[in-house]
Amino acid sequence: MKKVLTLSAGLMISAALFASGYREASAGIRIELEGNPTTGYSWTYTAGTEGIVRELSVEYIKKETAAGAVGSGGIFVFVFEALAPGETELRFVYKRPWENVDGPVQEAVYLVKVDANKRISAEKRE
Repeated sequence: MKKVLTLSAGLMISAALFASGYREASAGIRIELEGNPTTGYSWTYTAGTEGIVRELSVEYIKKETAAGAVGSGGIFVFVFEALAPGETELRFVYKRPWENVDGPVQEAVYLVKVDANKRISAEKRE
């Protein structure tokens, strides 16, 4: 089931790998994807059309775990801001960069639209 969200430039999309949630913030669009870099896997993305949005930051946040627990994973956080009206597809892939495999281990695709007033709508593609 596809969900379409209409957001002002100040809203965020928080989309976890297995579940989605939405929160407000002033930084733009925020996409959160679960992962575990201790296994060598990481999320990277490509934008279908350049100049529509710009990456502001990428951060990895470890999940809080019991003392002594290792390898529990966390969240990769990508923050984007609107630059110009238009639309672009952000395609995130989760894999080990050094492995030669056909296709990603996981994939998350978002269609991001920016209107003339820099209002953003995003649709997660299945």
